Amino acid sequence: MANKSEGSNWIEKSSPTGISGGQSNDDEEADYALGISGESYLLGPLSTQIYDAITSVACKRFPNQQIPDELSDVYKIYAMDLSAKQATELALKQNNLQLASFEEDDEMEEDEQQEREWGLLENIKIEGRGSFTFESLEDAVTKGNWNPGEPFSFIVRNVRARQKELDISELLQAIDPDGSIRDSLDDREDRPEDPRERILSLTDLGNDCEDRCEKAPRETSIKGFAGGNTKGYQVIPIESIQYNDQSSTIQLMDALESHNYIVIDLGEEKGNEMRKMWSSVSNFFNRFSKEEMKEKLPKMTSFPEAGSKKCVVGYASYEEDSMQFMETRITRDVQRNDNDGDGPQSFSGTPLLPAEVTTCVGDDGIQNLLNGFRVVTDLGKKIVTIAIAASTVEATDGKVSSEKALQLAQLTTDELLDDGFAMRDYNMEKNSHMMNVIDTSVCMSPLRLCKYSSVAKVGEPVPTNSAKAEEVFGAHTDTTFVTIVPVAQVSGLEVYDEFSSAWVRPELIARMHYENEMFEKNLNYDDESWHSRYVVVMTGELLQIVTRGMIESAVHRVVAATGGDSRLSAPILLRARANVRMDTERYFGFEGEDGQEEDDCCGDLLNDTEGMTMEEVHDALQPSARR
Repeated sequence: MANKSEGSNWIEKSSPTGISGGQSNDDEEADYALGISGESYLLGPLSTQIYDAITSVACKRFPNQQIPDELSDVYKIYAMDLSAKQATELALKQNNLQLASFEEDDEMEEDEQQEREWGLLENIKIEGRGSFTFESLEDAVTKGNWNPGEPFSFIVRNVRARQKELDISELLQAIDPDGSIRDSLDDREDRPEDPRERILSLTDLGNDCEDRCEKAPRETSIKGFAGGNTKGYQVIPIESIQYNDQSSTIQLMDALESHNYIVIDLGEEKGNEMRKMWSSVSNFFNRFSKEEMKEKLPKMTSFPEAGSKKCVVGYASYEEDSMQFMETRITRDVQRNDNDGDGPQSFSGTPLLPAEVTTCVGDDGIQNLLNGFRVVTDLGKKIVTIAIAASTVEATDGKVSSEKALQLAQLTTDELLDDGFAMRDYNMEKNSHMMNVIDTSVCMSPLRLCKYSSVAKVGEPVPTNSAKAEEVFGAHTDTTFVTIVPVAQVSGLEVYDEFSSAWVRPELIARMHYENEMFEKNLNYDDESWHSRYVVVMTGELLQIVTRGMIESAVHRVVAATGGDSRLSAPILLRARANVRMDTERYFGFEGEDGQEEDDCCGDLLNDTEGMTMEEVHDALQPSARR
């Protein structure tokens, strides 16, 4: 951290008398003073998140769920205090320190215990308000009229801390910053860490996905982890997702390879389409009670008319109705509005199965769901195309140009990825060998409407002081190219980030992005529909295959807060056209400089799918097939 100056971050060791520079053994505990900049530690958006979490629980104690005005400042002080503590703890960690532990003293007052454990705050300055400072959080709120969302700087003294305990991952990073030592370990013949070395068949892939899910920790946190500020955790605007744009491709591949997901900001126009979709999702679940849904909606079952046994539609609920799912499918009663797929597209007059969904949301609601599906599917298809093209360039050591790789990738996604359009709607001259393929009558990529309710047991009181998070839909991977989850108002989706060995909550990353933008523009937050602008794109097993193992499938789950609000979700699972066969020469082959076909560049995993229908590939990846 920097030396002491106004608005900067700094830390110094204090002697027992409070004079800077006291001597102490580095392994022993010592008192520290820290200067914290609110802008650097994002105390604006952090305080908003904490205040919202506190008040959302607290308001349930009062009539009409309204917090009395005389208590408003109390919750603001509490939010400010928790924000300051989080920043202090993070600043210590960045300096390889951790808070000292104390035994409880029953004779000590609570304020004294707090000061002993966390130090004494002073020189509190609300940033953007001039140089005036306050000597306590209470003064900052009551006299300075501080509000959640405003960053604030402060000094904290007499913080008792000691050297941070050894962390193996951090030690490796310190002694091996460029990864050369770990690379040498990875090269050992008895332990091939690169997925492309250990996964040589579909059976290997299925077993590896299952193993990764089982190894992911089961612990949950009400707080969640919103990643860091490093590359790959950042939100990417949709206009940055471009074909043949090197910087865009690098940013996209960095996120997908390192973290197996990416958060996309759709912008206002497409965000408005998603806002309408969310309205229809809400209307669907509000139309009937849980009991009425079981009576009036068809049970989830296979739809043989579709041409694939994998096509299921209908309603299902689990765990005493705490998890509700409506699997919907788009029929192929569609026509393209253009010849090359780059112009406007629509689902004019397309119904959604099962038909009972229309009863719940009406014709306009159905159109909203279809429009949302199209926004998400077009984005997902573009991301898959870019990823396949990039992997082809790398797999061939650049022998295939970016332009040629993109042509092959577009052909692959047009023919393999099911975007809801019928094969007849593509240029059949380009795809002449597909003329004899019998397409399914409905899209194999479902739009799934979900509701995850509180996991609190019936009759148990709703927790107030110590909310917990529980895993309600366990760790798994999807047999998709990508699974796209529109960001929900209530966070709960978690992706296991093997890069940081932690469950990451992408919806919190989106929330922080939105709050920072609103703060910078001095605009009010839209708590009801802010989330409509964002989607999370998670990698699937099929993408791992067609990128030759370069991008692993995302291990993910859903968690819910005990006694918290229900979470609506509407993921789109981009799967493959069931009856199309894998043709590795067509999709991934290329000619060398002499005009001859080059040696195989597909790898064992991709070659294992040769000649199989995509439905057969799907079946081979399921646990039942391997057992």
